[in-house]
Parts: sequence; C-alpha cells; structure tokens
Amino acid sequence: MNTPYRRGPDLFWPVILIGAGIIFLLSNLGVITGNPWPIIWKLWPVLLIVIGLDILFGRRSMLGGLIGAALGVLLVIGVIFLLVLQPNLPGFSLGSSELHTSHNSALLGNVQSAGVSIDFGSGANRLYALGDSDKLVDADVSYYGSLTFDVSASNNQASIQIGSHNSGFSFGSFGGGEKWDIGLNTRPVYNLNLSIGSGGADLDLSKLNLSGGRIDVGSGSVDLRLPSTGKFTLRIDGGSGSLSVRVPGSLALRVEYDHGSGGFSAGSRLKTVGKDVFETEGFGSAQNAVTLIVNGGSGSIGVRDSE
Repeated sequence: MNTPYRRGPDLFWPVILIGAGIIFLLSNLGVITGNPWPIIWKLWPVLLIVIGLDILFGRRSMLGGLIGAALGVLLVIGVIFLLVLQPNLPGFSLGSSELHTSHNSALLGNVQSAGVSIDFGSGANRLYALGDSDKLVDADVSYYGSLTFDVSASNNQASIQIGSHNSGFSFGSFGGGEKWDIGLNTRPVYNLNLSIGSGGADLDLSKLNLSGGRIDVGSGSVDLRLPSTGKFTLRIDGGSGSLSVRVPGSLALRVEYDHGSGGFSAGSRLKTVGKDVFETEGFGSAQNAVTLIVNGGSGSIGVRDSE
C-alpha cells in the first residue's frame, strides 16, 4: 500500500508577514529611522531568490516547511539588520531613508505671469498665497530623496517646477514626516499644474490670479478653494482620494463631469443644464466665471459654497 503524499506546511509567508509587522513597529518606535520602504524595494531581487528556494524545497515535507520558515527568518533578520545599521555603515547605501528639510525661495522681480508645476509629496501639503512679499515663491519642504526646485524667468514670465524623487518604490506616508508648505505671490497670473499623489492637500487659491491649469487629485484628500475673481478653465483628474471644491458666492461656476466610479455632489447653487453639465445661475453673462472639467475617479467629488 502506497503511503499518501503529505505536503509540508507553508511557513514562509507567515514569517514574512510577521517580519513586515516588526518593521512597522520598529519604524513607529524610531528604532528604524526615516522611510524604510524605498530600501526594502531595492532588495526585491533577494526576495525573488528566497521565494524560489521556498517553492523548490519548502513545500515537500515537514522538513521542507521548516526550511521555508528558516529562509523567511533569515530574510527578515537580514532586512531589519540593514535598516537599523544602514545609516551608520560607511560607503553603503541602498537608497535615501533620511527625511530632509529645505527652505527655498525666488524673488518676484518683474514677473507678471508664471507657469507652476508642483508634484507634491506623500505627506501633508499646502499651497497658499503669500502676503505682502518680494518673493515669487517661498517653499518649506520636508522630503525623502532629492528635491527639484527650479525657477527661471524671462520677459516678465516665469517657470516654477517643484518636486521630489526617491529612488525605489514609495509606500506613501508610511515613512511619515513629509510636509510641503508652498506660497505664491498674489501679483502674477498663474497657470497651475498640480499633482497631489498619495498625500492630502490644502489648496487655497482664493487670493491668487489664475489663467487656468490642471489638478491631479491622486489618492489623497484635497480641499480646493477657488478665487472669487477671474475667468478660466481648470481641469481636474479625480483619483481614489476625495475632493472638496469651495466656491465663493460671487463666482459663477460651470462643471462638466465625466463619470467615474465615485460620487459627485453638485451643491446648492449648481443646476443641471445638460447631461452631466452643471451651471450656476447667470454663468454665461458673468464677469467672474470658472469652468471645471472633471474626469471623475473612484473617490468622491463635492462642490460647496465657501464659508
């Protein structure tokens, strides 16, 4: 009589899950400093090797299961060892896990209009209007990796590009600590191109002069305040995050909404004028009027009056 084949227990993945929990805990306790996930991502070839060994040896018997568990334990211990000691190992780096803080600014000069491109970080983000200032842009940024802050001006026109890059894969705000505060002067006219990503954002455009632009909501929660004056079109790409649009009572508004899987709330002043098209009363003849072309995502989008 043949002995029935008995597959060994798969202990590799439970060990990996336990190890991920330990990394989260050590990161929250400050034992692992900075953002560990870009470093972990750079080690993915090692993970593939260990998974292959587990498939080859770890599922054939009880002994194989123990071998799989041992492989998982060795992998977890090795990764934690590198994460804890990596900042103190001379000449050794798997990526930038250090949170940097930087203050950058550029003078206004004779700039009258500017194109602004901001790729926000994964933490708390704010865009606001500067007070009485001689600066065109003033930014306080906490970030991982490297920062791009590029301002150029010619013939009363300026180009502003701000963003960060971290080699490897980013797991959003798990690293914690990222905070972007960016102020723009109220005198020039701006065309904005804003990418929110996985962080939340407070975009106070109420005191800025706009000629148009685009906002990519991403997966964060975005609070957008529109200015009370101006006549322009703003394109919005919805993501999985929520978007709240605050509209001053003196501003006429038109919304052209392309349905996503998320919900859309038109607010009290918007009335339906066509299929997925909404307008406030008197939009066509209003001096101050904004058109929002919204490509809905899976997150909710709501329009309401400013407080």
